[in-house]
Amino acid sequence: MSFFSKLLVLIVFVLLAGTSYVAAKCGDPPKFDSSEIVRMTCALIEEVVAESYPELRGREFKIEIFNSESTFFKTRFSFTKLLTFRRAVFIVGVNPKAFESGASKDALRAIIAHELAHADLFRTNGGFKAFGMIGLLNARSLAKFERRADLVAIEKGYGHGLKAYREWLYKNVPKKYLAKKMRNYFSPTEIELILFARSVNSDIISKLMKDVPLSLVETKAATENK
Repeated sequence: MSFFSKLLVLIVFVLLAGTSYVAAKCGDPPKFDSSEIVRMTCALIEEVVAESYPELRGREFKIEIFNSESTFFKTRFSFTKLLTFRRAVFIVGVNPKAFESGASKDALRAIIAHELAHADLFRTNGGFKAFGMIGLLNARSLAKFERRADLVAIEKGYGHGLKAYREWLYKNVPKKYLAKKMRNYFSPTEIELILFARSVNSDIISKLMKDVPLSLVETKAATENK
């Protein structure tokens, strides 16, 4: 074997040894790779659009992977496409932990329905208007913005899945984030109250949309059958 052949073998050996060492330090690989996460998220979006968002059929969605200890899904639109006056692409960010930590399919479908409510808001309000509105939200307005998306998902039949998602969420975020999550989104108890109220009053979602309750106390008061 020539000197250069020996050198090549040595380099390959070192690289392989280094890779093995790094993999050992990082621990077990995740259950899903990025391409599988993207595929599953796309499948969920297509499924929920087909069932519940006919107005979003034919629109383009892009999936982006991100990491966070407190956020698992988020939606925005492609600002660069708006600048060139092209049809906006909806960008759905997904944290792989949502799949790796055992959220049920019903829970994932429900949170996708919540995210698609945001996408529909971008569609109906115009990209620049929606972008400006969201950018200026204070804490109270942000809570109303997110809770309205919850109400859309509940109205479209994803209430039980949304409750399951929030129960999963509360178990999978650090405790320091729980108060914020409970402020910005309907809790499982609140979702139960809304579902019961809807079973006896089909107009309750419309009522709640006009004056979105921002706490358990407000949700109890708003869903009472008077």
